[in-house]
Formats: sequence, C-alpha cells, structure tokens
Amino acid sequence: MITKIKAVKIAIGCFKPNKDNFTVYSKKPKTFHCYKFRDKNDPCWYIVYNKPRNSSYMIRSSTVIIISKKTGKILFRGSAGNEG
Repeated sequence: MITKIKAVKIAIGCFKPNKDNFTVYSKKPKTFHCYKFRDKNDPCWYIVYNKPRNSSYMIRSSTVIIISKKTGKILFRGSAGNEG
C-alpha cells in the first residue's frame, strides 16, 4: 500500500515544486471532474499542485496527479476540471 508520504514523493518527482505547494486528498473531491480518468475501482491519492497565482486573476483548473494507493503508479496527470 502506498502511503500519503510516498505519494507526495512521487508527485514531487513529476513537478519538482516546493513541497508546500501540494494538497493531498485520500478520495476524489466532489469539485474535481477528471474526465479522462475512469478507473473508479482503484483506491487513489489525489495530489493537487497549487500553482502560484499571478496578478492577472485568470480562472484556471488545478493540476492533479492521481496515484494508485495499491501500486504507486501514476494513473492520471492533468486538469482536475475544477475551473471557475
């Protein structure tokens, strides 16, 4: 079983941001609509990269990495579909 700490280390390897820029969820937030991710049977970590906001106030979706709790495999990396 992949722990929360291991999942964050996998995500850091993808983005290499400051580790404080992550929010980790043990289940999919209701506001997320990861349309390309369809495997509902695999328990996952949802790790959101909180990009620094600039002064342009643009509306954009969060970037999420979905990691299998069983294998540590990255199942999805992309838009959380939660813009607006």
